Amino acid sequence: MKPQEMKSNLCIMGLFLLFCAPMQGQVGDLGTPIQPSDDAAVDALPDYGPYMDMSGGYAVGDTAANFTVYDFDGNSVTLSEKLAEGKPVVLISGSVSCIRFRETYEEDNNAQEFAATRAFFAAHMDDFNWLYIYGVEAHPTDGNCPSNCPPIPTTDTAVVQPSIYAERRWALNGWMESEEHDFPFEMYADNPNNAVYNAFFERPFGLVALNCDGVVAFRGDWVTSFFLDTEQADALETWGESWGDCIVPDPDPDPDPDPDPDPDPDPDPDPDPDPDPDPDPDPDPDPDPDPVDPWYEGPDAELTDGDSTENDQTSSVPSLQQGSVRMYPNPAQSTLTIEWNGENLAQMRIYDMNGRLCHEEWVCPGHNALNVTHLLNGIYQIQIDDVPTPMQESLMILH
Repeated sequence: MKPQEMKSNLCIMGLFLLFCAPMQGQVGDLGTPIQPSDDAAVDALPDYGPYMDMSGGYAVGDTAANFTVYDFDGNSVTLSEKLAEGKPVVLISGSVSCIRFRETYEEDNNAQEFAATRAFFAAHMDDFNWLYIYGVEAHPTDGNCPSNCPPIPTTDTAVVQPSIYAERRWALNGWMESEEHDFPFEMYADNPNNAVYNAFFERPFGLVALNCDGVVAFRGDWVTSFFLDTEQADALETWGESWGDCIVPDPDPDPDPDPDPDPDPDPDPDPDPDPDPDPDPDPDPDPDPDPVDPWYEGPDAELTDGDSTENDQTSSVPSLQQGSVRMYPNPAQSTLTIEWNGENLAQMRIYDMNGRLCHEEWVCPGHNALNVTHLLNGIYQIQIDDVPTPMQESLMILH
């Protein structure tokens, strides 16, 4: 490369780094450049500490990592971009199986902590950048609760601890479309590695407020308890009003005071020893141009119990594949086949992610073909009760 070309390229690279580097003082990045695939395995839950220990996640004074997450439709949000918008950023975790989270957005629930929280939101809807993260389920029906939450599976929802990203994404969608809750915010699904939940929260309904440089200014173990405390709520309001005065320090304005001590010690020892070592520019440009996504193979695809993930854990409610029942295809488009190996009729129920009963019928021993065209696209729970221990399984409908 000639000296002039080298200097030109260095200048271009320097400008790229100047304008593309994050302006915040954040450390690390927990995001992914594209939305995860629906069949991406969700990590197993770590130990979040003993029962009701909500001290995990970032503490006041910690510098938060950047991240990118996605809503149900694939729209992304990046924390550093939110911090650059000129509004104070408040992050909140939640899930449909968290009772406190759900009840906060029930208008007819007038308990003091819920009413105080809703009042603050209503008064300051446009004063803060509210960033909601749909993370780990608090009380899933499969009993796989975080270690610091009461091990009580919810009975009013049919949401399991997700084993794949699609289950979390559709649980989020079910929450966003709930007609029983008044939830005026955007919400984004945590990535399959649970990185945002594990770094920021480690609690089901927590709060983290960030300065413009990504440093934690406030944290709340429980959102409702935080806003019920008028001193904390007033302090957050005052902080939000002064947030515009926040300045991001320049960590190293001039790391090299000598601009060019040795501009070109070896200007061009070997200008071009091999201009084209590979005369064939692309012998195999795309060996696999259209890999098949196993979630969208169509109505003849069958999901067997060999598709285990990191999140497979012992549950008090066995899956249909583990017992005397098999169902396929999964996802289903119009017809779902259920093979029931019992000796008697069994009652089968299908619930949506909000726990509403969508379909029920009796299945006979042998093959049963169920018409599922009346079910909307989404994740459902199938439960069969005519056994000593009820069995359940997640079902995806994709018309």
